[in-house]
Amino acid sequence: MKETTVQIEGVATENPELNLPPETVLRFEAKQFLVSPVVKHDSLCNPHLFLGAILAVSFPDARYNNVLGSAIMVAPGIAITAAHVLQQCLDDVMSENCGTVCWGLDGDRMDIWRIRHVTFGAPGSSDLAVLSLELSSAIPEDRTFNFASISTRTPALGEPLILLGYRQSDDPEQSPERDHRQIEARMFMSSGNVAEHHPRGRDQLLLPGPCLQVDCHTVGGMSGGPVFDEQGWLVGILSSGLDGGPSWVSQVWPALCWGVRDGWPAAAMAGDRRLLDLDRLVSIDRREALSDVFENGVIRRTEYRTWS
Repeated sequence: MKETTVQIEGVATENPELNLPPETVLRFEAKQFLVSPVVKHDSLCNPHLFLGAILAVSFPDARYNNVLGSAIMVAPGIAITAAHVLQQCLDDVMSENCGTVCWGLDGDRMDIWRIRHVTFGAPGSSDLAVLSLELSSAIPEDRTFNFASISTRTPALGEPLILLGYRQSDDPEQSPERDHRQIEARMFMSSGNVAEHHPRGRDQLLLPGPCLQVDCHTVGGMSGGPVFDEQGWLVGILSSGLDGGPSWVSQVWPALCWGVRDGWPAAAMAGDRRLLDLDRLVSIDRREALSDVFENGVIRRTEYRTWS
């Protein structure tokens, strides 16, 4: 069967919040994305099902827009990805010397988000990164943005998980006639059962933080994409995989404990704070699995109590 190609245009603008009338109400809705496990390991998936919450991370070089990986929105203007997705362009992203953007699709709409800041955990603690974003496209007519609901749960051995992510659908070097503004990407979906737990990490180089081994194949380029359980809760971020499987998933809960800068809109998300502390702006199942340990009135660490 011939694949159908759909072209959607997005227009980058300055932060549209600057021109909003004072009485404008924006809605941010937490979702549980229910997706059935797939039989084929690399099935194509309709990105519009995720209402703009799953993002492609796109980095332009001198000639092309390249999709480096994926991310998932978890709060207004806040997304989580795999840290290694940004390695090749991190200096440019942090200094804002490039046009690295994230984009998500919802119906015939493309939301474009500019990366303003990247937050990592302590060195060697996790293959996770939190992106602070600023909207750089028109505000949708319904003024509604969607993000994923997070669970602190550790999925049980044998439990099925669903892994999703964008992948660039062509090799730019093989398409010299392509418009440099054009981005060609498809969303892939894989699923498999949890085979191993690595609560202290699998290795210090690639998977230093709490992670899971999942018995499924994932295609190259899906890194940073969300991993959902059967109830639609976000439980992890895809970190790596071998051809034919298995794949490894970084659990998402460590990122909830980091101090994160900003978000969008600025009026609601300005300043530094932890996602764990944003009661109304982040949907977290069983926050109490994470508890702070204080010394002299200062938080020294946050402890995690495993539950499934």
